[in-house]
Amino acid sequence: MRELTDQAQIESAFESLSNENGLASEPEGDAEYAFELWQPETQKAGQDAADLDEVKVLEVTTYEGSPVVELEVSPIGLRLHLSSRATADSLRALAG
Repeated sequence: MRELTDQAQIESAFESLSNENGLASEPEGDAEYAFELWQPETQKAGQDAADLDEVKVLEVTTYEGSPVVELEVSPIGLRLHLSSRATADSLRALAG
């Protein structure tokens, strides 16, 4: 496990997702890497800025030998599978 904070490196690994629009089936293979994206929670009326926490907003999983990536939008529980060799490969390189 490691933490990445280089915004440019993270954006580069995920940029190919913006061109994907085809849903895929969940792959048969084992999960390979899981990436969690966190951000500061939205400050609510009357909430002190010192009380803000980090919240997980997205989890992305790659699967061994598969171009399919799973995206889970954590706050709303939405889970999608997209076939994107470019994204899967970029994420694997980010993990490596």
